[in-house]
Amino acid sequence: MPSYSLSDADVAAVIGFLRSDDALVRPDPREATKSKLSLAGTAVLFLSGATRAPNRPVRGIVAPARTPSVEYGRYLAESVYQRGDCHTPGFR
Repeated sequence: MPSYSLSDADVAAVIGFLRSDDALVRPDPREATKSKLSLAGTAVLFLSGATRAPNRPVRGIVAPARTPSVEYGRYLAESVYQRGDCHTPGFR
């Protein structure tokens, strides 16, 4: 699974948007069907260790300045868009 390392300010912006009244995040009035994971899916998740929380920083992450720089590009690719993990082998 990807490890998101958004800056504290970006996390606050996402949370603020999710708490807003924007049409994209308004509750759907229809009743959702209950999701059920199959026995095989449960076994795969358990055996893969996906039940453990990933090791991520808790707080104090500061994004680089929003300038055309390698540091800001890396932040966008690795933390915001999560493209570096799957689409660029050997990126680190």
